[in-house]
Parts: sequence; C-alpha cells; structure tokens
Amino acid sequence: MGGRVQNPFDRRRLLGIAMLLATACVSPAFSQDVAVEMHWIGLFGAYARHPPPDDPLPDVTLFPFGEIPRPLIRTNKVPAKLGSRFGFLFTLSGPKARSAEVHLVIHYPPPGFSPGVDKPRVQTTDDRMPCFAELPCYVGYSFQRKDEILTGEWHMELLINGAPAEETTFVVAEEPQLVSNDAPR
Repeated sequence: MGGRVQNPFDRRRLLGIAMLLATACVSPAFSQDVAVEMHWIGLFGAYARHPPPDDPLPDVTLFPFGEIPRPLIRTNKVPAKLGSRFGFLFTLSGPKARSAEVHLVIHYPPPGFSPGVDKPRVQTTDDRMPCFAELPCYVGYSFQRKDEILTGEWHMELLINGAPAEETTFVVAEEPQLVSNDAPR
C-alpha cells in the first residue's frame, strides 16, 4: 500500500527554477525588451534642427520632429562656465522601448547642488526623462545659473526601467585645466 510520494522539489523543477533565477540575475531588466544605442557621451553645443556641416553625427537627428543638442567633443572634462552642456545622447529600440522609463541620476560634488534660490542643497538627484522609442534622446545637464556651477566630479547614471544602462563621471573645472580630449569611461 505504500506508494511513493512525489517530492514537489524534484531535480527537474529545481533545475528549471535555478535556470530562471540565473537568467533573471545575469541580464539587466531592460536587455531583452529595450536596446540602448549610445551615440555620444561628452560635451554638447546648441540645439539644432539640422546638423551643422562639421557635425560628428550627421545622421542622428530628430528632423522633422524637433531639435537635439549637437555633439561637440567626446570628453569627460567640462568647462566651469555658463552654457556648458554635458551628458548622453542615445536611442531606445525594441518591443518595449515605447514604455521604457528613463532616469538620469546625478551625484554632485560637495557642497551639493541647490535646485533654486533658498532651496536646500542635495548630493543626488533622480529625474525621469522624456524619451521616445526609435528617436535620439539627450539627457544631461546645462549650466544656466552661476550658482549651478560646482567644480569637481559630477557622476551621472543613465537608468532604463531601473537598470543601469550607462554611467560616467564628468569633471567640471576652470578652463585652463582643460587641456585634453579624453574619452569618458
């Protein structure tokens, strides 16, 4: 009368669960559904509808939909002056690119960043960025006010659906210290 009781955790089930967990842990959350094509990391110029003749990425454009800042130099060195613009230029593609959440996390150098007059200083910001599938997207920072210019390391992280897609550290310095065209890491 004693029949064999089947163990709910037999080897086949355990192997299947282990493979599922390993796949989920190894690959970023967005990799199968959203691809990120990174076009540029560095300094950017003015927004333009059409790329200028000397543009390093003439095929990356939003025309006829709008404008993106034009890439200038692949570098992690940023001049500490008004109008300096730095960050990432990329395109999202894939079956779930349309609904992807894009966040830019910035870690500021001491004493921290103040988002406005009489606002407390913060060490980190995390902002959701508006990006569209299959179109170039710029996320980054541009110095609009003198009090925004903090010399030192600005660490930026690009997150897609909460998973890291790219990160780099920009060094904001007075212009005499900016002597090389180093590619960011």
